[in-house]
Amino acid sequence: MRGGNASSSVDESAETGSENGSGNGSGNGSGNGSEMRRLPVVSCEERLKNIERRRHQREKEQLNIGWYFWLLTNYPSIVIALCLIVTLVIGAINAIYTSPPDFSKPAKGLEVRGTELATKLISWRKLIQFTEGYCSSKTLSTVPCQRAQSSTKKVVRLPQQQSSQRRQPKKKQRRNSRKGRRRNGGGRTSRQLRQNSEVNTTTASTVAVTMTTTIPSSVANTTLVVNTTASSLRYYDVTHESGGGGEWNFTEEYFCQDPKPEHARWVFESSDDDVTLWTLTSLHSMCGLQRRLLDHPTYPSMCNRGAGSKCCPTVSLPNFVARLTGRATCDDVTTADMTYVARLVSECAPFYCAGRLKRRCWDARSDAVECDVTIPRNCTDHNSMFTLFHYVMDASSVCGGRWNGSDVTSLRRTMVFIPVRPQHDRHLLPLYLDNFVTSSQLRSGDVIVTAIDFNIEGYVFAHQLTNDVIFPAIAGVLVMGIIAVYTGSIFITLMSFVATGAAMSLAYFLYKILLGLSFFPFLNLTAVLVMMGLSADNVILYHNIWNTTSSDDAITPPGAVPVRLRRQPPRHRLGVVAKTTWHHASKSLGVTGITTGVAFFANVTSQVTAVKCFAVYTGLAVLCNLLFALTLLPAAIVFHHKHFSFSYLPPSDSKMSTLLPIRLLTSLRHQADKLANIFFNHIQLLLVVRFRWVGIVTCVCVTASACYVIFGSPGVRLPVGGNAFQYFSSDHPFERYRDVTRRHFRFANQSQAHQQMLPIRVVFGLHAIDQGDHRDPDNLGYLKRVMGTNITSRVSQRWLRGFCRIVRSSKYARVADVDGDGGGNPLNSCQMEKFERWTQRPCVNGGDKCCGMHEFPMAPHRFDQCVKEAVRRIDLVNGVTRYSPGPRFDNKNIIRVLVLEFPSNVSVNADYVTMKNFYTTMNDVIGKELSRAPQGLKEGWFVSELDIYSLQDGLLRGTISSLGLSLVVALVVVMVTTLNVVVTSLACMTIASIITVVGGLMCAMGWELNVLESITISICVGLSVDFTAHFAIGYLLAPHKHDRQRRVEHASTRLSGAISLAALTTFMAGAGLMTSRVLAYQRFGAFLMMVMTTSWLYSTFFFLGLLSVRGPQGERCSIDAWTCLCCCCCSADVTAASGSGAMKRSTTGDEHTTTMLTETSSMRGGVQCHHHQQQHPQQLEIIERSTLI
Repeated sequence: MRGGNASSSVDESAETGSENGSGNGSGNGSGNGSEMRRLPVVSCEERLKNIERRRHQREKEQLNIGWYFWLLTNYPSIVIALCLIVTLVIGAINAIYTSPPDFSKPAKGLEVRGTELATKLISWRKLIQFTEGYCSSKTLSTVPCQRAQSSTKKVVRLPQQQSSQRRQPKKKQRRNSRKGRRRNGGGRTSRQLRQNSEVNTTTASTVAVTMTTTIPSSVANTTLVVNTTASSLRYYDVTHESGGGGEWNFTEEYFCQDPKPEHARWVFESSDDDVTLWTLTSLHSMCGLQRRLLDHPTYPSMCNRGAGSKCCPTVSLPNFVARLTGRATCDDVTTADMTYVARLVSECAPFYCAGRLKRRCWDARSDAVECDVTIPRNCTDHNSMFTLFHYVMDASSVCGGRWNGSDVTSLRRTMVFIPVRPQHDRHLLPLYLDNFVTSSQLRSGDVIVTAIDFNIEGYVFAHQLTNDVIFPAIAGVLVMGIIAVYTGSIFITLMSFVATGAAMSLAYFLYKILLGLSFFPFLNLTAVLVMMGLSADNVILYHNIWNTTSSDDAITPPGAVPVRLRRQPPRHRLGVVAKTTWHHASKSLGVTGITTGVAFFANVTSQVTAVKCFAVYTGLAVLCNLLFALTLLPAAIVFHHKHFSFSYLPPSDSKMSTLLPIRLLTSLRHQADKLANIFFNHIQLLLVVRFRWVGIVTCVCVTASACYVIFGSPGVRLPVGGNAFQYFSSDHPFERYRDVTRRHFRFANQSQAHQQMLPIRVVFGLHAIDQGDHRDPDNLGYLKRVMGTNITSRVSQRWLRGFCRIVRSSKYARVADVDGDGGGNPLNSCQMEKFERWTQRPCVNGGDKCCGMHEFPMAPHRFDQCVKEAVRRIDLVNGVTRYSPGPRFDNKNIIRVLVLEFPSNVSVNADYVTMKNFYTTMNDVIGKELSRAPQGLKEGWFVSELDIYSLQDGLLRGTISSLGLSLVVALVVVMVTTLNVVVTSLACMTIASIITVVGGLMCAMGWELNVLESITISICVGLSVDFTAHFAIGYLLAPHKHDRQRRVEHASTRLSGAISLAALTTFMAGAGLMTSRVLAYQRFGAFLMMVMTTSWLYSTFFFLGLLSVRGPQGERCSIDAWTCLCCCCCSADVTAASGSGAMKRSTTGDEHTTTMLTETSSMRGGVQCHHHQQQHPQQLEIIERSTLI
């Protein structure tokens, strides 16, 4: 209390000084140095009345604690037992009625639902899923069912034939066996063979079948050999028992099959950029390393097998050199062999680079591929050189202009394909975990495995999650240690973690059973880390408030006899202290818990399924954690107070305190307390109050720099290339293959050629609707067909031809040769003109009905017949898959759906703005034309491969909406709690600055606005509001209502220690995740470290600095005084007239005098009765000591 002469403030001065003498100090003086100052005097009778009044007040407090705090005080074990019983029951229900979550597909759910574009993408996915059967009543087909009856080259069994064969199983088995040997599929249609393998369309006696073909069980024990007259390419039965055989002999056999883009593979690279792989030493190193990597007990049961039950060899550079030079194995290769192959490569590479050397050119009778007959036979024999160039060697070494004679020094990387069927990829997990994890396993001499693609990223990720549990566990142990050291109680520490587990279990129960959400994404695991930090914050803050309340309650009024108690508070005051602590803590914990929970719930507005589910579960977990923090934690503290005299430090008067370890630990604790006292009550207070402008200006400059980083350079980066979720760090072999290595090989580029440019795709006959559950990525709903669609009518034909012309002339349509574009498929770019010319060609065969037609539009039945014939021919030459454009037929052979597709000039890797303009422009152009379409075609819709744009747009919009909602809710909660406009405004300024700085750090570190980053930005509001809210409430509850400086000192000295320790616990939890190999753990750990550091710095030096400059004084700017809002000018000091009784602020020049709120520097109030002359009655003299900073 500052000096003054008003008699009305005597009681307040006396009681404030007596009640806060040990914790808050007693006042502050004006002047320099330490000085004594006389305050107003009061008679002893009045002072005794005040003491008696306080005694009655304390007795009344003891009687009116309420039933809950009576139960909490007298029977805390009952509250603890009830909480534990509820936890056990809920845990048992979760274990019995819910299935454990599956994280083998961590990218599942990272898709947008609910937007117009997302609905179209979901409808297209449903169409792909329902396009799989032949003549099925439940699915659609890309080819007409009757094509098998009119095709002489393919045989398709009809359902009636299949039913008759089921009645005659022996006859079916014999017929399947004969047809299997004749057609290389054993009862499977040639279309099914072509979908799973690469088939040469040759004469009836010459067929090549690749490794992906499956053999029916009827011939499972038969070795099937499919020969071609031009090569020794074979396919052998893959269902032999494992084991047996020996090493592959290339002098007798060729490779079992050509590689396929979907097969497992890895990449060899030179460990030194200046060393080439084209040396004998490197070749032998690769040969031995590939043999060692595949040496695993599970490999023989997975590999494809050739003659003699041998595992097929890997398709690799050493094996190719052995095959081309006639060596049995790659270990037998010599320098002369490498010279021969280098000369062969230099001879054949120009043909491949010019596009003249193609697949199947080794078969001179192949009429499906046009090959140059001038290519040397050595370059086409066995298709080996094409396979070597296309799959094994990197493109820069083949077509980089360096292949001159025997100069092969440019080879830096080469691919190895494993002879394992694609459906067995998940079985490669044991092989990978045992042979491909450590760097020593992946190196041999100058050769190293740098990139791997086994198609098991999800399984490895789930396995890594299990193994990396040790890192959150270590972080949890560190947090427990910090809590135990601060609270001095192992029991309270254990109960806090029990409360965390109970909150997680209750949230899982509400999520799975009450809300019925079946999808539990991987992102929900990050709630464990958030709960760990929040629980530490809760227990440290609650324990700090308990200690402060206990010390305040134990202050002996002046004139009373002090009594030393063994426990403080005593049993008769325990209920009062528990009630006061709970009411104070419920405000602070309630603000932080509600704002954090709402910040998580705000992500429900996101349109990404995984983010929406994460928001629900984590928001529930935060609120459940708040519930247990206000029930189980108070009971644990009261129970410890009543039944445990000490935890790890015994009392000083006990015998155990004389032991050397106890003395060392006690001394260490005392030294730590002394250092903490010096820092928080001297150094930090000096920086916050005396040098407040330094902190404010520094924080403003940092915030401005962060704004430049976010909105300027480098700016916010959106995910590109379809990488919606990165499993591991960028140097992991899986990520390295996907992001860097695969683009160096021709097959990887050409296998995604259809994805290099965005298609312009229009679908007719289906409604673009999404009736599925947006919270479940597996629930996509069903297809809804447009009734009354007649694509074959003359009006529809005429409109479709005009529609195709308009779309091809649009801005984003790629100009292409009508005769050459589309790979021979006239429907690939809606080439109605080409289809019309095809029907007008002269008739050569009398059985051909789709020729010599000179009318367009043609009769509906003729158009339907010719479309089906065109589809059959296209399917025969190029193959029609479920992804191909064209018509879709039902089991009655009626065209129900039509998919038109046009090539565009926009890349799939285009930036967000380009994709946005592409979608909006084409959607408007196509929508305008569809409005003039005939009945049944008006419901058509435009879609493209815009999944990444949809995710970008959803993340951007979701982040902005959830961030704005979180800020609004934080503003409301802080406003309701503080009931002060100025404090709320300053708190929101601080929170916004924290979010800006954290976002700027993320941009500066090169993070993309991906799913995890979007979530972290949203929850940053909840995590950054905690410390600011604690300081705001501490400021408003300070006793010195008319002095903003002393209120700041009160809040800082009372809460800084607890808040700093809470920040440290969450920081340690994040630091414990930085050593994890899972990128999500690393990113989330880094985020926790950034947000805790920034939040502590800004709440301490920025928010408290603002309060010391512009904080409210008295009850000014309170929400219950709306009439005074217009005059809420808190910059002026509170002054009053001489007779008003208001307090005057003492100043000396520009110096400011503050009170150090510590035990060493606080005033010990005293009562002295002096006898003077008669005109001066007995008076009370109060001495106040002030300390100048």
